[in-house]
Formats: sequence, C-alpha cells, structure tokens
Amino acid sequence: MGHDEYGFLKRGGLYNAGMRGGKAQPWQGGTCVPFFIRWPGVIQQGRNDATLTSAMDLVPTLAEIAGVPCGDPGVQGISLLPNILKKPTNVPDSRMLFSHKGRWHSSEFLKDYRYVYASVFTERYRLVWNKIQQIELYDYVADPQETNNIIHEHPELVATLKARYDAWWEDSKRYMVNDQRQIETGNFRVRLQHGTPAQWIEKARKGRK
Repeated sequence: MGHDEYGFLKRGGLYNAGMRGGKAQPWQGGTCVPFFIRWPGVIQQGRNDATLTSAMDLVPTLAEIAGVPCGDPGVQGISLLPNILKKPTNVPDSRMLFSHKGRWHSSEFLKDYRYVYASVFTERYRLVWNKIQQIELYDYVADPQETNNIIHEHPELVATLKARYDAWWEDSKRYMVNDQRQIETGNFRVRLQHGTPAQWIEKARKGRK
C-alpha cells in the first residue's frame, strides 16, 4: 500500500484518504473500509452513517432482512437493519472492536505476538501497539492522521482499553490458525466449534418453519 512500518505514507505510496496505515496495520487506515448499500425505494440516497460497525455485522443484518433467525452463539455482530431504515441503532455507544495482524512463525511463538500490530478502538479512541509493541493512544476523530499520541493524558481510558483487549485475546487465541508453519505445510490444526456448513443450513431451515 506504500506505507512504512509505522503507518506513514511513503513517497509514491497509495493515498489512503489521509488516514494513517494500510492493510494489516493497526491504525485507522488499516481497519476502516468503505461500505456502500443500495436498496432502491428503501434507503435514502446520499445518506452517511458514522456508527462503529464491522464486517461481522453483515450476517445478522442480511439474516434479519431475509427473515431468517440468527440466534446461534457462533454468529457475532449486530444487525444494522435499524441503521439502514434510519431507526435508532442497536449498536451501543460502548462498543469496542479489535484488530490484530495475525502472523507468527509457529504456534509456540503466539504469546510473543500478542501486542504486535494490534489495536482496540471505540467510536472515538484507538489504542495501538505498533510493530515493536510500543503503545499509543489516538483520538482518531479529532486527529484522523493519528499523529498526536495522547496516551499520557488518559491513563484510565488506556487501562480500560488494554484490559478489554487482553480479555479479547485470551478468548480468541484458541481459534487462531494464522501460523506460518501451518500455512507452508498445509497441516492445519483447527477444530470447528459450531458445526459444519450442512448443520448451519439445517438450523436455518428449521428456524424458518
């Protein structure tokens, strides 16, 4: 993408709407993507929505539109249909999202990469660990280029965001399979926790009856 290892645009790099970072990096430019919805007769044209959302929200949103129950605990995310219909959102103001580059050489090194290119962010603040695990805090709404590190101004917020990130990591790491050795050998050690695709389809069919 033409960004250096600290997320700054290099000469001749691909412009990223002035945001810091590119793909696989923890700053706003590495996690913020455009998302357009076209629904003639339902959605007002040219309307913007700044709600903090995630790709995880697509499944519950499309399921609600289709009238398919989506209550399985394996499905994460929040339906955005109220946002689409210009109604009060289901997304709480307290929502936090997490990102991690997800690359390590082999499973025994997983713990060493806990804070490498990682972030936790709210609708305003982003706590970031860069490539060498230095910690930074940005108000990316007021500072979209994320150049003003305000970590020393908000110690309580930093502690809260870090605690939430640590809890997410502990819960998520058992499912992580981005192990370079597994990728190179094709020997993936992973177990599906919530059933096969066929079982998912059968659940959906039963739910519609």
